[in-house]
Amino acid sequence: MKFIILCFAVVATVYAGVLTDEQRHKLLSFHNECAKETGVNEDLIGEAMMGNFSDDPTFKDQILCFSKKIGFLDASGKIDVETMKNKFKMMHDHDDEKIDEVVEKCGKDMDTPEDTAVELMKCLFEVKKEMKKN
Repeated sequence: MKFIILCFAVVATVYAGVLTDEQRHKLLSFHNECAKETGVNEDLIGEAMMGNFSDDPTFKDQILCFSKKIGFLDASGKIDVETMKNKFKMMHDHDDEKIDEVVEKCGKDMDTPEDTAVELMKCLFEVKKEMKKN
Protein backbone atom coordinates (compact mmCIF):
# COMPACT_ATOMS: atom_id res chain seq x y z
CA MET A 1 0.00 0.00 0.00
CA LYS A 2 2.90 2.37 0.70
CA PHE A 3 3.98 1.99 -2.90
CA ILE A 4 0.57 3.09 -4.06
CA ILE A 5 0.83 6.20 -1.93
CA LEU A 6 4.26 6.95 -3.38
CA CYS A 7 3.61 6.23 -7.02
CA PHE A 8 0.13 7.40 -7.55
CA ALA A 9 0.37 10.27 -5.12
CA VAL A 10 3.40 11.36 -7.08
CA VAL A 11 2.36 10.33 -10.55
CA ALA A 12 -1.38 10.47 -10.99
CA THR A 13 -2.21 13.01 -8.35
CA VAL A 14 0.41 15.53 -9.32
CA TYR A 15 -2.58 17.76 -9.89
CA ALA A 16 -4.38 16.76 -6.68
CA GLY A 17 -6.86 14.40 -8.35
CA VAL A 18 -8.82 11.89 -6.33
CA LEU A 19 -8.61 8.17 -7.01
CA THR A 20 -11.69 6.03 -7.21
CA ASP A 21 -11.91 2.76 -5.29
CA GLU A 22 -11.50 0.92 -8.58
CA GLN A 23 -8.31 2.86 -9.40
CA ARG A 24 -6.89 2.20 -5.92
CA HIS A 25 -7.65 -1.52 -6.28
CA LYS A 26 -6.01 -1.64 -9.69
CA LEU A 27 -2.90 0.13 -8.41
CA LEU A 28 -2.65 -2.17 -5.41
CA SER A 29 -2.89 -5.11 -7.78
CA PHE A 30 -0.07 -3.65 -9.90
CA HIS A 31 2.06 -3.14 -6.81
CA ASN A 32 1.48 -6.69 -5.59
CA GLU A 33 2.25 -8.18 -9.01
CA CYS A 34 5.47 -6.19 -9.24
CA ALA A 35 6.49 -6.95 -5.65
CA LYS A 36 6.17 -10.68 -6.35
CA GLU A 37 8.44 -10.25 -9.38
CA THR A 38 11.03 -7.98 -7.77
CA GLY A 39 11.11 -8.92 -4.09
CA VAL A 40 11.42 -5.23 -3.19
CA ASN A 41 12.01 -4.33 0.45
CA GLU A 42 9.05 -2.25 1.65
CA ASP A 43 11.43 -0.11 3.74
CA LEU A 44 12.87 1.23 0.48
CA ILE A 45 9.38 2.25 -0.54
CA GLY A 46 8.94 4.10 2.75
CA GLU A 47 12.23 5.92 2.21
CA ALA A 48 11.15 6.94 -1.29
CA MET A 49 8.01 8.46 0.18
CA MET A 50 10.33 10.80 2.05
CA GLY A 51 12.22 11.64 -1.15
CA ASN A 52 15.11 9.23 -0.62
CA PHE A 53 15.21 7.09 -3.74
CA SER A 54 17.37 3.99 -3.45
CA ASP A 55 19.89 2.63 -5.95
CA ASP A 56 18.92 -0.89 -4.88
CA PRO A 57 18.26 -3.01 -7.98
CA THR A 58 15.02 -4.46 -6.60
CA PHE A 59 13.70 -0.96 -5.91
CA LYS A 60 14.56 0.16 -9.43
CA ASP A 61 12.93 -2.98 -10.83
CA GLN A 62 9.80 -2.28 -8.77
CA ILE A 63 9.54 1.28 -10.06
CA LEU A 64 10.13 0.06 -13.63
CA CYS A 65 7.51 -2.68 -13.36
CA PHE A 66 4.92 -0.33 -11.86
CA SER A 67 5.66 2.42 -14.40
CA LYS A 68 5.08 -0.03 -17.24
CA LYS A 69 1.85 -1.30 -15.71
CA ILE A 70 0.42 2.20 -15.35
CA GLY A 71 1.50 2.95 -18.92
CA PHE A 72 4.06 5.69 -18.36
CA LEU A 73 6.76 3.50 -19.89
CA ASP A 74 6.29 1.23 -22.88
CA ALA A 75 7.35 -2.44 -23.01
CA SER A 76 10.92 -1.47 -23.90
CA GLY A 77 11.17 0.95 -20.95
CA LYS A 78 10.90 4.18 -22.92
CA ILE A 79 8.71 7.08 -21.83
CA ASP A 80 5.25 6.97 -23.41
CA VAL A 81 4.56 10.69 -23.59
CA GLU A 82 1.08 10.43 -25.07
CA THR A 83 -0.10 7.94 -22.46
CA MET A 84 1.28 10.13 -19.68
CA LYS A 85 -0.56 13.16 -21.05
CA ASN A 86 -3.78 11.23 -21.54
CA LYS A 87 -3.72 9.77 -18.03
CA PHE A 88 -3.08 13.17 -16.48
CA LYS A 89 -5.94 14.62 -18.54
CA MET A 90 -8.27 11.78 -17.54
CA MET A 91 -7.56 12.29 -13.86
CA HIS A 92 -7.36 16.04 -13.68
CA ASP A 93 -9.10 19.05 -15.05
CA HIS A 94 -6.02 21.18 -15.68
CA ASP A 95 -4.90 23.00 -18.74
CA ASP A 96 -2.97 21.22 -21.45
CA GLU A 97 -0.10 23.69 -21.11
CA LYS A 98 0.63 22.68 -17.50
CA ILE A 99 0.37 18.98 -18.34
CA ASP A 100 2.72 19.46 -21.30
CA GLU A 101 5.15 21.35 -19.04
CA VAL A 102 5.27 18.51 -16.49
CA VAL A 103 5.60 15.80 -19.15
CA GLU A 104 8.33 17.78 -20.92
CA LYS A 105 10.24 18.26 -17.68
CA CYS A 106 9.87 14.70 -16.36
CA GLY A 107 9.46 12.56 -19.47
CA LYS A 108 13.08 11.99 -20.35
CA ASP A 109 14.57 8.64 -21.32
CA MET A 110 17.77 7.74 -19.47
CA ASP A 111 20.50 5.18 -20.21
CA THR A 112 18.50 2.24 -18.84
CA PRO A 113 14.78 1.58 -18.44
CA GLU A 114 15.27 1.31 -14.66
CA ASP A 115 16.96 4.70 -14.51
CA THR A 116 14.22 6.17 -16.70
CA ALA A 117 11.54 4.91 -14.30
CA VAL A 118 13.32 6.12 -11.18
CA GLU A 119 14.18 9.53 -12.62
CA LEU A 120 10.56 9.93 -13.73
CA MET A 121 9.36 9.24 -10.20
CA LYS A 122 11.95 11.57 -8.69
CA CYS A 123 10.94 14.36 -11.04
CA LEU A 124 7.22 13.89 -10.40
CA PHE A 125 7.92 13.81 -6.66
CA GLU A 126 9.70 17.17 -6.98
CA VAL A 127 6.91 18.63 -9.14
CA LYS A 128 4.34 17.63 -6.53
CA LYS A 129 6.47 19.13 -3.76
CA GLU A 130 6.79 22.40 -5.69
CA MET A 131 3.06 22.53 -6.32
CA LYS A 132 2.39 22.18 -2.60
CA LYS A 133 4.59 25.23 -1.94
CA ASN A 134 2.60 27.38 -4.37
